[in-house]
Amino acid sequence: MLRHVYTFNSLSEFINMVDVPKPIGAADTCAWDWGDDDWSGASRPAAFEMARLGWDKGRHNMVEAMAQARPSIALPPAFTLDVGGAYPDPAAAAAGVPDCMVSFDPVEVRNKPIVRLAVNVWASAMYEAREFTAYGAAVLSYIDAIEAGGYRVELSMLCHCFTGREKSDTYTVTVPIKRAEEPIEIDRLTYCLTHVAMLRRLFFSHMQIAPGAAGKMPNCGYPRNPDTADVEPGLIVVPGINTIEPGSAPLRSPKACAEYITGMMQRVLTQVGVELPELAYGGGSK
Repeated sequence: MLRHVYTFNSLSEFINMVDVPKPIGAADTCAWDWGDDDWSGASRPAAFEMARLGWDKGRHNMVEAMAQARPSIALPPAFTLDVGGAYPDPAAAAAGVPDCMVSFDPVEVRNKPIVRLAVNVWASAMYEAREFTAYGAAVLSYIDAIEAGGYRVELSMLCHCFTGREKSDTYTVTVPIKRAEEPIEIDRLTYCLTHVAMLRRLFFSHMQIAPGAAGKMPNCGYPRNPDTADVEPGLIVVPGINTIEPGSAPLRSPKACAEYITGMMQRVLTQVGVELPELAYGGGSK
């Protein structure tokens, strides 16, 4: 079994590589030829425009979906000194310090590491667009919660599959979409993680032209979650939507999906010593 692994330095680098005319000899049923129906998500020009500029029409729905999935975060209290508070600090008061009263503020005071996450966006053709949105909103709500808890998240898209049936070659692509120092940009991340055109136009284009893997996946591969050897060290994989049955209850709403994947997210973050923030609906840490 061969491992075909492709790692990009940026989203723009990936977009520029796959925004090319249909190659000679590419499969007839491919990302260049599929129609503009619900399965493809968008025309090819529209798919690339959203990849470059963000999906502005999806912003409003995604903000509401993330709010439904994660209304608020319960942050642990921290002790601070101020001119007013619950009770005086004897040493500060004796020294004549104005800020001598102890107060409790819901802030996170510990230094947090960078969390490097890769979301597996590869999915079977059986999933509907609304199910992509529910899963993407749930995952983004946790990423938002992690950052609100004081961590910095470095986020990538990951596509991983068998090129044919089981025990065949594997195909892995990693594309960064958020650096640790960047804020969560809803327009861009919504498109990357929830719009089917990202997968079925851009990533399917890549598999048709990628050196080594081109021509090996006429049916666009068979989704799976990667092994450790398929990703670079330190990159923690968030399993994709394929871990949830198409049409099942967890995919009916962002809130249901967020609750369903709580245990999965806890296991993922435990690998880097991160405690999942407690969520308003009762998920997360206790």
